[in-house]
Amino acid sequence: CVLLYPFVKNELFLRTKIEDCAEAVKEQINNLIALNLLTRDGVNGSLSRANVGTEGYAVLTGLGRILRETFERYTITSLLLVQDISEVPALRDDVEVHTIEMAQRLAILSGREAPEYFDKNLFRGYIDTLIQQGLLLVNEQDSAEFLRVDKRLEALSQRWVALLGPDVQQSMQQLIRKPVMNEA
Repeated sequence: CVLLYPFVKNELFLRTKIEDCAEAVKEQINNLIALNLLTRDGVNGSLSRANVGTEGYAVLTGLGRILRETFERYTITSLLLVQDISEVPALRDDVEVHTIEMAQRLAILSGREAPEYFDKNLFRGYIDTLIQQGLLLVNEQDSAEFLRVDKRLEALSQRWVALLGPDVQQSMQQLIRKPVMNEA
């Protein structure tokens, strides 16, 4: 949670400072336990969600829906960055346009019509946070920003993927996969 917090903090305008995040996360987990949305195993301390069919499960699912689109946006951006600019830097403007186009395609596939799903300011904010966290490196040349991926971004992108359901994971992987041309 602590690794993901800077991204959610910026987008949702959360007040907790990054250095206080670990304690705040513990407090929120304890609140979710008190509300019977999560349970903690007494032996190993692992967390489990409320059982399917319970009110707690319904509430937890609703909370998850609130963040789902945010996590989808983070995931598609991270996957594209790792795939497209791990080896060769790219213009920031081109990266932003490409990620927004992919989000629009995913929205079409999933039947979403909300324009905020592919709002350029939200993508720009995520890219800014990646830069602040040192996961994207910026080289300025002739008043243009070129982005380069830090190797740690690949691990983060896999964390984002793990937060999504298998159907969304599959759709994203299909969208970003580059076609392989058969040579005759």
